[in-house]
Amino acid sequence: AVPALIRALRDRERPVRQAAVKALGAIGPDASPALPALEREIKRESWPEAEEAVRRIRAGASSSGAGR
Repeated sequence: AVPALIRALRDRERPVRQAAVKALGAIGPDASPALPALEREIKRESWPEAEEAVRRIRAGASSSGAGR
């Protein structure tokens, strides 16, 4: 699912990108491969939802990283 959501971040339609951002944030640390794409979106436009998704992914990764 994560690779498809990363591709969706490049969609021309903002609602598609927004849905991908929300889904990636909900997935949490397993979505860490999407961090570079999310960070590009944040640089491209001010996007609080993407910033929150990055925080959720990183927070989950740091709290569960010891067991991986």
